[in-house]
Formats: sequence, C-alpha cells, structure tokens
Amino acid sequence: MSSGDAGRGRDLRGGQALGEECVPSVTQERCPHCGQPIPPADERPKTLTTDLFPNATVEDAHLPQAQLMQYARDLARVYAVQKRMAKYLPSGLRERLRSGTASSWITGQRRQVTVLFADLVDFTRLAARLDAEEAFELLNTCFSRLVTHIYKYGGEVDKFLGDGVMAVFGVPEAHEDDPLRAVQAAWDIQAEMERLSQQFQATLGSPLQLHIGIHCGEVIAGNIGVEEQHSYTVIGATVNLAFRLQELSEPGSILVSQAVQRATQHLFRYRYLQDVTLKGFAEPVPVFVLESRLTAPAPVASPFFEEPLPWVGREAEMAQLCALAERLVQGEGGVVLIEGVPGMGKTRLVREWLTRHIPSGVQVWISSAQMVQSRSAYSVWRQLTRWGIWTPPPGQKAALPAGPLPATVVTLALQQWDQSVTREEAEAARTQLFQAIRQVLIAQSKTAPLVLVIDNWQWADELSRRLLFTLLPLADQYPILFCILSRPAVGETHEVTRALAFRTVRQYQHIQLAPLDDAAMGRLLAALFDVEGWDASARQALINWAQGNPFFLKEVIASLATQGAIERVGRRWKVRAAYPLATLRFPSNLLDLTIANLDRLPDELQEVLSAAAVIGATFSVRLLARVLARQGRAANLDRRLQQLMQAGILDTATQQRGVLAFRYTIVQESLYARLLSQKRQQLHQLVAEEMERALEQSKAGADEAALIAAHFIQAGLPERALPYLMRAGQRALTQAASQMAVEHFMAALVAVEYAPHYRAERLEIELGLADAYAQSQRYRDAIVHYQAALELCEDVERRIMIYLALSHAYAAQDDLTLAWAQLEAALEVLSEHEVPATAPLRGRVFAACAQLEWRMGDRRRAELWAREAAAILEGSPEHSSLAASYQTLGQIYAMLGHAALAERYHRRATAHLRATTDALRAQTPHDR
Repeated sequence: MSSGDAGRGRDLRGGQALGEECVPSVTQERCPHCGQPIPPADERPKTLTTDLFPNATVEDAHLPQAQLMQYARDLARVYAVQKRMAKYLPSGLRERLRSGTASSWITGQRRQVTVLFADLVDFTRLAARLDAEEAFELLNTCFSRLVTHIYKYGGEVDKFLGDGVMAVFGVPEAHEDDPLRAVQAAWDIQAEMERLSQQFQATLGSPLQLHIGIHCGEVIAGNIGVEEQHSYTVIGATVNLAFRLQELSEPGSILVSQAVQRATQHLFRYRYLQDVTLKGFAEPVPVFVLESRLTAPAPVASPFFEEPLPWVGREAEMAQLCALAERLVQGEGGVVLIEGVPGMGKTRLVREWLTRHIPSGVQVWISSAQMVQSRSAYSVWRQLTRWGIWTPPPGQKAALPAGPLPATVVTLALQQWDQSVTREEAEAARTQLFQAIRQVLIAQSKTAPLVLVIDNWQWADELSRRLLFTLLPLADQYPILFCILSRPAVGETHEVTRALAFRTVRQYQHIQLAPLDDAAMGRLLAALFDVEGWDASARQALINWAQGNPFFLKEVIASLATQGAIERVGRRWKVRAAYPLATLRFPSNLLDLTIANLDRLPDELQEVLSAAAVIGATFSVRLLARVLARQGRAANLDRRLQQLMQAGILDTATQQRGVLAFRYTIVQESLYARLLSQKRQQLHQLVAEEMERALEQSKAGADEAALIAAHFIQAGLPERALPYLMRAGQRALTQAASQMAVEHFMAALVAVEYAPHYRAERLEIELGLADAYAQSQRYRDAIVHYQAALELCEDVERRIMIYLALSHAYAAQDDLTLAWAQLEAALEVLSEHEVPATAPLRGRVFAACAQLEWRMGDRRRAELWAREAAAILEGSPEHSSLAASYQTLGQIYAMLGHAALAERYHRRATAHLRATTDALRAQTPHDR
C-alpha cells in the first residue's frame, strides 16, 4: 500500500478519514478473534462508546477505553503464549486443560494403550559428519516426518528421547483399534524414512534407518513430577516392553508383541521371530517381525465369523425404512437418521433392507466415515468417489445394476481443493466442490431414485459434515433419500436433527435402535445353538452377557469358542458341559471398544459414572448425589443422569423408584477397573460413610451392613468395616444363611488382624464363625474356631457354653469320647467357680450329659442326669434344654416298657419345643 493509499484509509470505528500520522504500522497487534487492528494505548477515541460505558463522559471516556485496549493487547499475548505452549502437550489433553475438565486425566488413570518407540540407528556416528547446526536440522526434519504419521493415526507424542521418540495411542482418548493405528503409523514411518534416507545418503554416507518396537497393554496415565513442574506421561510394564522390543529390532524393522500381532494380523503379515528373554521380564516374550501389509484383509481368526448372525427382531424399524423406500419410488425424497450404540445392528439393518426390501430400479450409493480419516478433509465424499456404488452379495437381490460412479467432476474438484495454497484458493475450491457434488446428485436422481447411505457418521470430518448439511434440502426437491448411520450423541440432540431444524425437510425419520429384548435374544440363541440339554442358567448367562446387543453376542460366542467352552456341531454350536459359563473371560476387544466409547464422554458425565461404578452395577440416585456432593460435584446431576440414560449407558430397568442401573455390566466394570487405587479407595470411603449415615438415620436396613463393610474394606479401612461385618454375619446366622455368615465372619477375621487390640471382637468373630460352620454341618471347621474362641474367653458362663458347643460338634462326628471330655471340662468349671446348684447353666450342662450318656448306652446315668436337669430348669425359660431332658426320659421309659410314663414325658418335651419356637418368633432380628 502506498502512503497515499494509507492516508486515504477509513477509521473502522467512526468512518472518518485517518491522517498520515494515524496509519497503523504493519507490526501493529491484532485481535486474535476478529483480526482487526488494536489501536495504541494512548490513542484517544473520537466517539463515546455509550453501550459499554453508559456513565462515562466525553472528557473521561479515554480512561476506560484505554483500559479496554490494554486488556485486548494482554489477551492477544495470552493467546500467543498458549499457542506456543500447546506444542508441549498432547492435543487431547490441551483441549481438556483449556476447558478446565482435565482433573481426572492429569491425576492419573489406568488405561489400555499401545506404545510405540522409534529410534534412529547410530545417529551419533552419522551426525559426526555434520556440524552441530546441520545435525540439529536433520534431527528436526526426521522428527517432523515421524510425528506427521503419528498424528495422522490419532497418536500422541509422549516425549522425544535424544534421537528417538515415544508415541502413545489410546490417551488422552482411546480408540477401539489403537494397536492397528500404531502399526499403520509405524509402517508409514519406515516408508518415510526410506525416502529421507535417499535424500540424505550422499551427505551422510550411510542409510538413515529406524528401530521400532510396539506393545499394547495397561499403563498408568497422568502427571509425573513435582509441584513446580509436571509431565503428562504413561508408565508401566507395557512401556518397558515396547522399549525393549525397539532395542531388539534390526535397523529398518518393526518388532511387535504377541498382543499387537493378534490385534492386527488381519491387515498385516508377521513372521514369528522367537521367544526372547528381555531385561525386566521374568518370562520369555514371543516376538514378531512385521513383514508386509496384506493386499486383501485376512478373515478374522474366529470360527464364528464364517457367516453373519441370523436376522431377528427390528420389524418396526424395517417397516419404517420400507415405507421411506416406497415414497422414494413415488418421487418423494427424505432423510433418515439411524442411531444406536456400537454393535446394535445399524449396518445390518440397512444391509437387510437393501438386499431384501429395496424396490427395483433404485440406485444405491454407500460411503463410510473412517476413524483414522476423521482429520482428513472431505473423507466421506472421497470414499464415495472410490467405491460408492453398492453391489449386493451373490444370490441376493440387486437394486439397480452397478456402474461407474459419475464423479469425474467431483474428483477434479477434490484435486483442486488439495492443490489450493491460499485461503482464497481453498474457498473457491470448496465452493466448486459443493456445486459439483450437488449437480451430480441432482443429475443421478433424475435418472433413477437415489439412496445415499453414509455409515459411521460419528467419524466424519468437519468439512464432510458441512457439505452434507448443505445437501440435505435436496430431499424435498428430488427423489434422494439420505440414510445416515451414527452412534448416539451424548448429552445433546444429534447434529443431523439440529441441522434439519434450520433446513426443513418434509420427510425426516429418526430411528433409535434399542437393545433386543430377551425374547428376541432367545430366538437368536435357538437359531445358533443346539439347546437340547441346556439348563435355564446357561441360556440366561449368554443373554445377560450379550445384553441385547447382537455384536456383543457374536463376540461372546467367538470368545467362548476360542476358550473351548463351545464347539461347532454341523451348523450350530453346542456348550461343553465341562465349562461353567460363569467362570469365562469377557472378550478383550469388547473391553477396548467400551473404553474407547467412554473416553468420548464429557468429563462431567465421566465423573458421575466413576462414582456410580464404585457404588455398584445398580445404585441409588440419592446415594450417588450425596457422594458427589461430598466432592462438590453434584451440580446438575438430574440433567447429567438424563443424558446418560439417553445415551443408553444407564437404565431404569430395575423397577425401583430412585434406583438406576448400568445397562451393560461391562461399562461398570471398565469404569471401575480404570480408576487408580487411591481414587478408588477415596470413592469407596465416601460411599461407605454416606451409607453409614443413612443407616443411622433410618434405624433400619440391617441388610445394608454387608455393603457398608465391603466399601470400607475396599477403602482400606478394615477397622471401620469390622462392626458391619459382624452385624451382617449375625443376621445371616439368624436367617440360616450359613455360607453367607461364614463369608462375613471370615472377612471380619481378616479385618481384625489389622486391629489386634480388638480382643472382644475377635472372640465374637470366632464364635460367629464356629456357629456358622456348625449350622452348615461343617463340624471339623466349627471345632477349630470354638477352640480358638475358648482360648480368648475369660467369662465363666461363656466358656461353659463353648464347651457345650464343642461337645455337640464332636458328637455330630460320632466322636463320643471327645464329646464327653468337653462336658467333663464344663462340669469342672462349674465346680471350680461354685456355680449355684439351681443355676440354669448347670441344668443345661446336665441336660447335655443326659443326652450323651443315652447315646453311649448308659441308660441309668442318663436318667439321673435328665432328672437333675429337669428339676433345675422346670419353670425357667430354658425350654430347649428342658425339651431335651424330657425327650431323654421319654426314650428311657419307652425302652423300659413304661408306655404311660414315656408318653407323659414326650408330651412335655413337645410343649417345651413349641415354647422354644414361639420365643424365637417373638424376637426381633436384632435380638436374635
């Protein structure tokens, strides 16, 4: 611009001509948002901005305006600093830090990731031929080429290590195919290094090569460092193994672990190297060398994938699609959005529709967004120009005969976009591309009705999305049916629905695929399995695992086949009786898929799910609210829960008011497993304390005791769990749930080891455990714990009661000698401590002696003991011992032939047994 032109510039604020002295310099700062120049701080405005400063006068208006301009300059500097600092953080973490939602990420999480190490071969020797500046530039050139491919496949650079780099796939955001992404990146990196080597070999005198090692597994991801300086990274055995593989690899090669090989063998060919003993690993590690990319994807190594699942259910959804197709034939276009969580059958529904129900004469174009191309401009439309015409499988109905896609003009427009350099060129190419695709769609729809299917819409890039939204109104003018398949939008209306709110389309259908009900899953199982001899539990176990998701069922069956739990008999599967379904592992690929889906949720929803996962697969909304309130995170909980229900993660299927459940157990398990131990313990403590408070307020709900105890134990607070374990154990004893009582008391016995000063509690635990074993007729175990209790007990009465219990346990094992020894010990205690002759305790011991003497065959002594016991206990509430004494006397007199006397004692025994039962019924559970 000439000085004359500059002098004729216009003031953007007031429209007045600027003098020569007011022309902004070329280095003047600009607003980072609008791009307009920021005036110098001392410039005085000639007009008053009354909207911003309603109380200012013309005389002092320059003061606030100057402050505003200073603020704008400061803001510009902040954005510039942020932009420079952003280069030192992973992109996913940058966005979370910017939005203030990265707390759970930087404090640490357990994550499933894939780690890639790449190191330049002998770079120190190569760099010796260059001066320091040239070596520095070469290293940066290599890194820039490497990082491009890492980012292309969704990886993040964890750190640069001298002349090497460590990349991670799966944090901050996981994908269900992270191992595949890492291998693809490594393959492209090696190809890039070959090109660089050719470029620099003349200078270096040797080829430029890389060692690469890849492994996938669990790590801890989060901040490492001190208060003044942190570094976000991942640590664990997974990282170490990937590094050892990189060290082991030959120049120019890629070594992977068996886990990576298994996850990617359908797209890459590997050669088994050997089992290698690596530093830091006790067992030899199988190592594989990546040899080539497969020209055609290999079939997945699973016997189940030979054929698709039988088609069941979805009658209502199919009817909607068929109605849209009929209207399309009549010249009426439309838009249909099919939403569903992964594996729910979106693609299968459309495939069945196209192969069986689409009217003849309809042409079908199909494209699919790809996760690895979500950063590639117009990826959906590029796919359409390459393989857009749909061809039905052999033997199935075709719509319109397939032919070349008339997209030459579209291809040319895409090439022009790719070659654009300036912003103006890119804008012009974008406009031409929009017009080209629009004209192609219109022209084709005039030859025959057109169905345009776009699968995996959630991975579509931004420009593909904008282009589709521009094209959707064509459905009102031409016979074009846009069929969009997508995962649900979490926490908001789907963007297609939002777009159509501004671009009205007459025919818009929104199909949301819900899980198949148990009846449909049962029909699916009946078609797949030989159910003869099945018990209901095995059938229900598979239905529960699949949780209404056909893909889950498919993967579960594949996993069962791999584990040997089922076998193929003809065209159906049969469960092997030797494999209990409840003990089998859940397929790892479903865990990866679940974690990837959870990572895409907003942080405010993830924190709700984390707390809920600690409470359990089913949880009280009130309890969840209290736990979140303790953390200061309970705001808008109703809205967040509603979003999670709309996303299909939570469900109200429990039929209990105020209670929600995880729709898929795998989600709850994945969320719980990824929490670090410290965070998990903190949440367990909060849950236990809030349940404890609710229990105290209600003065009821003893069934909650076991849950409170479990949460305190998981929180690492066994002392606080102890009273609840004992309470739960006693309640289980009262309810004759002996095995449950054993579990509670055994847990209490472990907990009391951390509180040795709790002598009284240990005695109660040993007695409770012994009673539980005796109740379940495990007398040998009962004797062990009665004896342990005897060593702890100092109270005379209780010691005698333990001797009585021991005698009963020995007698139950027919060891009458040891049984009598326990009664003699009880009699000795009675004598030593001068227990009164009329004491009920003495009567109970005598009654036990009478019973045992009767069993040992001494009827005379049995009669004497029984008469003494009855005399002491008559009129007391000891109905059980009285009943035993009278029963013994009745048996003795019956044997002696005194029928009338025997009948009288039997009637007395029956009356006291009835009194014993009535007394138990009158007691409350707590009294018992």
